[in-house]
Amino acid sequence: MAIDIRTLNGGPATAKTSVADTKDSQKPQAGPVVNTPPSPEDVHASDKVQITSRARELQGLIGKLSREPAFDAEKVARLREEVSAGRYSVNSQRVAARLLGLERELNR
Repeated sequence: MAIDIRTLNGGPATAKTSVADTKDSQKPQAGPVVNTPPSPEDVHASDKVQITSRARELQGLIGKLSREPAFDAEKVARLREEVSAGRYSVNSQRVAARLLGLERELNR
């Protein structure tokens, strides 16, 4: 079936039907394709998920960290006071040693 789209804005649409259009309209139309998840009966009992020991360790650490405060408020207050009073000094040897240790850990 053909529709004259030039007349859709103001005038009546004209439909032209041919013999081929009527034959096609009598054919059964395919419905939409629906993807459904498999039923529990279709899932095999042998399907398993294995979590590595490293993943379990990470899960435990995430749980532990979620129960800890984001920072030590008392330590921050103490350091703020030391900096304000001019008593805070940086031990460059200690900072360098810790940075190298962190670098070694990251390169493992």
